[in-house]
Amino acid sequence: MEVDRSHVANIWVRTKKSSFRNHWTLVIINLTKGAVFWIDPLKNRINPDVTEVVERSFNIMNKKKPNWRVVKNPKQSEVVECGYYVMRFMHDIIMSTSTFIIQIMKDSPRAYTQDDIDCIRFEWAEFVGKHIHCA
Repeated sequence: MEVDRSHVANIWVRTKKSSFRNHWTLVIINLTKGAVFWIDPLKNRINPDVTEVVERSFNIMNKKKPNWRVVKNPKQSEVVECGYYVMRFMHDIIMSTSTFIIQIMKDSPRAYTQDDIDCIRFEWAEFVGKHIHCA
């Protein structure tokens, strides 16, 4: 299934009842194809809270219920790296010449190296540093 990059969305759901509270995942939505890709650096189960939000959105737009795909991806080794992993997923997807999300993630390593994660940390810190102005 092909991904239209204009429909890439990152959904972060924080709920008190969710076991995913404060955990980052990447959800890629292709409205044209009615497909939703779930990319989670820690687990592979789709969060029911996210499912509810996405499916309600499809319903509001008079779209059929989406086809959910759990995408195999590099797994984080520590419990606090999910945000950096999600940013790395987005980086890899955007920089890829392929438009097939399954193939992009299949070509990824089983886990990112510390250098891979540090690169994303540096890019994030550099970006934030450019946009913070001291009074």
